[in-house]
Amino acid sequence: GSKGGGGDWWRWMMVAGVVPDILAVSLVYFYLPESPRFLLAQGRVAEAEKVVRQVAEMNDATDSLLDGGRLSRVEEVGAGDPGRRFLQILEPPLLPNIVLIVIVWSLTALPLFGVSYVYPIVLESQFGLGAHNQFLLMIPFVMVEILGLLVAFLFLDDVRVGRKRTLAAFSGLTVVVLIYAFWVAEGGLWLVTSSYLLLKVVTPTPYEIMYIWAAELLPTTHRNQGLSIGNSSTKLVGGVALPVLITWLVLEHGLVEANRMAFAAYAVSSLAVVGIVLVFGRETVGRLMVDVSQESVDDDKLLVSQRLG
Repeated sequence: GSKGGGGDWWRWMMVAGVVPDILAVSLVYFYLPESPRFLLAQGRVAEAEKVVRQVAEMNDATDSLLDGGRLSRVEEVGAGDPGRRFLQILEPPLLPNIVLIVIVWSLTALPLFGVSYVYPIVLESQFGLGAHNQFLLMIPFVMVEILGLLVAFLFLDDVRVGRKRTLAAFSGLTVVVLIYAFWVAEGGLWLVTSSYLLLKVVTPTPYEIMYIWAAELLPTTHRNQGLSIGNSSTKLVGGVALPVLITWLVLEHGLVEANRMAFAAYAVSSLAVVGIVLVFGRETVGRLMVDVSQESVDDDKLLVSQRLG
């Protein structure tokens, strides 16, 4: 056993990870209002109207409510056939967007998941650090993630930059940092640690932006399905396949060489994100979110400036 807690230190780490989730679930369950669309679909019109009025009051926008916030239930095409609605996401006009979401989101997951998986292994195997020192170095590794997100928040809603350019910019920065990480892979502890800290600043941001952008690329009727498909694909690629591949590379080529090969692959995937997003992506800032699949996602009428003008 180890000093100050025997071999039970991992139990407290698990508790530290579970307690925030319990608090978050409690807050969501007791304080987060239900979606008005869901309430309308269930025939709970009065509750839906109450939620709409609460949202308007919180945003000081009660003057913008139509008819005092009163709602009426709208029957949607395919509403009675969940199977048909699911298949619609695999057909035009939704298919190109769901393909884009799956590919881009999965590519952004590669450097994020890979770096998070390898860093503790590097600390232990390359530098011989024990569990206590690994834990201390993991604290800043986790905390610096917020820095990239804070910077992204400055540009996401700027119509001159928007979602896709911010995502592409951070993917480009990821390539630059990966080059640095490749260069210092055989360096000392602090050089290697600095590369992983910088990677942790830039790699989560494109992945997190996808939660916003993907939702806006899909209509309300299929948004949950599309987000589920896109996000689950990242778990299969980054959480299942990638660790197996990295482990095989380490066994075949050694830790340092495997890391360099992985860094090169991540750089290629990040460059691919930049190209795909800028060439095929559609900017969603300044557009009203599409409500049903029958609406064209490229309809100029959905431009907020024209709708309000």
